[in-house]
Amino acid sequence: MGEQHGVQCFQCKQDCSTVCAENDYGPADTDHSDSILSELNGYSCVSGANISIQTATIGDCSCIGQYSLTVDTTPPVCAGTPCGDVVCGGSARCPGGPNETITVNCNWGGWEKL
Repeated sequence: MGEQHGVQCFQCKQDCSTVCAENDYGPADTDHSDSILSELNGYSCVSGANISIQTATIGDCSCIGQYSLTVDTTPPVCAGTPCGDVVCGGSARCPGGPNETITVNCNWGGWEKL
């Protein structure tokens, strides 16, 4: 509300989609899941990922911003196999007994939501 020359001026209340967009945010129901999953699926044999999503309250509106994805590209290890520790994506062969060879494959098991 403002006043000019004795006349009070009012602005219509904007919907939250407009308020958020004017501040470079999306509305509260913005869902980044598909984008995040698509990006995560580009990785394998990594130790983990951290996702942060900006949020803001502007007036009466809850808004969601962009997400940030950080991936720990340290390859995990399959520890304690009969052939010792084997790095993800790798394999090892070792003797298992008379006329026996053990082959161990360490495979990426995919993402687990915590």
